[in-house]
Amino acid sequence: MSDITIEFIQQCSLRLGRFDSESVNHLVTLFHHQDACSILTSSSNNLKEKFETLLTTRIDNDENSNDTPLTRTELATMLHFKERYLSQLTNDNNQLKSNRKLSIENELDIAYSFLLAQIDDRLSQKHLDHLKFLLKVQASVYNLFDIYQKLGGNFSNFFALLIRCGYFARELVIADGIIRNFQVFIKRYEDFIITFAQQYKSLPDNTNNYTQIDAISNKNGALEKSTLTTKVPSANVEQSKPSVFFSISNK
Repeated sequence: MSDITIEFIQQCSLRLGRFDSESVNHLVTLFHHQDACSILTSSSNNLKEKFETLLTTRIDNDENSNDTPLTRTELATMLHFKERYLSQLTNDNNQLKSNRKLSIENELDIAYSFLLAQIDDRLSQKHLDHLKFLLKVQASVYNLFDIYQKLGGNFSNFFALLIRCGYFARELVIADGIIRNFQVFIKRYEDFIITFAQQYKSLPDNTNNYTQIDAISNKNGALEKSTLTTKVPSANVEQSKPSVFFSISNK
C-alpha cells in the first residue's frame, strides 16, 4: 500500500479547494483535446483516446455541467498524473526516469486520496461518530482518514464498504453519489494507467513536450502552483505539511 498520510489528504483538500468554475471549464476542455501531448499522440496503444475519455463529463465550456465535486476530484487526479508523467521535466540535464517510477497501486491510491478528501470535507463530527458506530470502529475518530486506517487501510475496500453500509445514501446523498460515480471513473483510470505502463519504460527519458495544459497553466499562475504540483507520498518524493487546512463548501 502507498504511504498515504493525513498530511497528504490535507494537501489534496487544499488543491481541491483552489479550483473555481473558470479553471474547471478550461481544464475540462483541454483534457478532452490532447492533440499537443506528444507522449499520448505518438502511442500505438490508443492512450490519447483513453486519456481524453477519463472525465465523466463530456461537455466543454459549460459551467453548470462541469463544475461539480466529481469533476473537481477527477481533474485533480488527472492533473497529478499529467504533471508527473506527461509534462516537460525539469531542465537539470534530463531528470532520470528512475526518479518518477510508475506504480499503478500508488497512482490509484492517490486518486482515492482526492476522493477521501472530497468526502471528508463534507462530514461533521456527528457524521463521523455515526459512521464509527455503524462500522464498529472502537477508537476515537476525528476525520474520515481515521476510520479508513482503523478498517485496514485499503481504499477500494473502504469505499465499497461505505456504499454497502448505506449511511451516506440515507444521510448525505451528495457524498453517496460522488463515491458511486467515482467507482466508474477509477475503472477507466486504472485501464489507462495499465495501458500507459505497458510502454512507459520505452518512452524517451527527455519528454520535453509542451502541452495545451502547460499553456493554460502559464496564464494562471495560481492554478499552476496549487493544482499542478501535487506532492506524491513515496520514498522518492519529499512531503511537507501544509500550514493551512480549509474546506470549500462547493468542492
